[in-house]
Amino acid sequence: MEVKILITKNGEFGKIPKKLKPKKVRFSRVRTPFLLISSVLDEFDLTNLSEFNGKVFFDVQGYVRDGNDFGKKKSWKPNKIVFKNIFCLKGTAEELQNISKPRVEAQKQKILLITKGKLGCEIFAFGKQYIVKPTKVIISKNTIGAGDTFFAYFVSRFVKTTKVFDSAKYAVKRTSAFLIAQDN
Repeated sequence: MEVKILITKNGEFGKIPKKLKPKKVRFSRVRTPFLLISSVLDEFDLTNLSEFNGKVFFDVQGYVRDGNDFGKKKSWKPNKIVFKNIFCLKGTAEELQNISKPRVEAQKQKILLITKGKLGCEIFAFGKQYIVKPTKVIISKNTIGAGDTFFAYFVSRFVKTTKVFDSAKYAVKRTSAFLIAQDN
């Protein structure tokens, strides 16, 4: 998949010049207890997601990305069954505006991670709200991959501990280290 990224003083914006047909996945054959889905541009067909027998950690970025123009977003309207099977949903506040409010509110009863860049993240977990801020704000010229890094560290820690707040603190700390390394 070819991805073009435009970096401006207002942020980073992606574009995928040639859209691919979403890949059919036989989720019933996936035998791991945890599944992380983080796409560039909705490249996975989620129709059979309910057949997966485990916890789904889902980054919404690729499903709300328009792909035709730098930075444009589109609405994502998964069916109720698909959305019900997402255990943990991650996105920026801007990305989450492209999902219906009732679905976002329902997700707060499971795990919802709202990343806020240099300000850290806001977490809703099983009806409770948490804020995690970095110990030091990192101003980086290149933040490409920071959201993916955060989510990977969150999921890896959560799988080991099942502690949401601890996992988010760990992910923010490791993402800060990633950003510092990017600038060196």
